[in-house]
Amino acid sequence: MVLCEVMSAAPESFLSTWALIAVLTLASVVVFSGPVFWFYYVRPTYEKWCYKINTRFPSPEDVRLEIQQTVKGILAATLAPSLSLYLSQHGMSYAYCGVGQLGWSYMFASFFACWILADLFEWGYHYLGHSVSFMWAVHRHHHRFYNPSPFSVIADEPMDQFVR
Repeated sequence: MVLCEVMSAAPESFLSTWALIAVLTLASVVVFSGPVFWFYYVRPTYEKWCYKINTRFPSPEDVRLEIQQTVKGILAATLAPSLSLYLSQHGMSYAYCGVGQLGWSYMFASFFACWILADLFEWGYHYLGHSVSFMWAVHRHHHRFYNPSPFSVIADEPMDQFVR
């Protein structure tokens, strides 16, 4: 509902919409992962280190690669939502925006249905990414960070991120 209202004042350009959503997504990754990284990796203490499963900390080069991979993943992950919002804004989709005629019960039911179905899809896709060889060839890049930092949560190849 909120995105529909925001999109009514959004730029007319698809690239501007994509850039805006990508920047907002990147900002949320920095806001959520940055403090955790600072607390556990930049200013570690012996007490924090004792609870690490992998006792080594990632090298600065590995963290840099994680951040680069995350940015590539964000660009791919924000492509489809940006296109959806752009098409909705220009009347080229059947997107349902706002409470409208169907009411709040439909809004809540569709939210939870989408949430559950998206989570099931994510689980199934991830499972297949580990068990089917051609899918593992794409997904394995996410697991190259054997000692991950908080920035590696979505450090996926663009194709892996786009499909999800």
